[in-house]
Amino acid sequence: SLGGLYCPITLKNIITKRGKENLLIGNNMVLVQAPPNETVDWDKEWLKCHLDPIYFIVTYGSYLDDTGFQRFKPLPHLLHVLKLFKENRLLILLKARQVAVTWLFGHLILWDGLFHQGANVIVLSKSELAAEKTITYAKFILRNLPSELRLRPLRDQTGFISFPSTDSEIHALSSTPTSGIGF
Repeated sequence: SLGGLYCPITLKNIITKRGKENLLIGNNMVLVQAPPNETVDWDKEWLKCHLDPIYFIVTYGSYLDDTGFQRFKPLPHLLHVLKLFKENRLLILLKARQVAVTWLFGHLILWDGLFHQGANVIVLSKSELAAEKTITYAKFILRNLPSELRLRPLRDQTGFISFPSTDSEIHALSSTPTSGIGF
């Protein structure tokens, strides 16, 4: 046993819940607005984001779809994965295509690199190109964060981001028997 939790994510088990804190809009998506810049205590916001990936992603997350830039819409299945991520050290996800999990993990790897000293994040996928796609998503999210939360990467190459202020790195690797050795 890996000590993790297995969670299948398929279109069949995406359940929409209506809650007091959620505003339901088209396609069962929830919209949460980031606080306006002029009223924000950015030290407190930084701490909130550092302590809670769900807060960071729901408040400041973004993604790109066929219509352009979108604020992150915390669909119930994505919130479920986020809660599992907070509660479990290891997760194995069996997922369908087009359920926004790659965008979610783009947010999570960026959160780890921005808010944790010495984070060494390795994205493994079936090919290096597929792993680089997740990092490309993280770069998009970074560019669209409020400037007060945006750390400047030292090196921003295909498949790699380095943040000197947190001494953190994000790497994209293909899934081979020797992937990750030396990191």
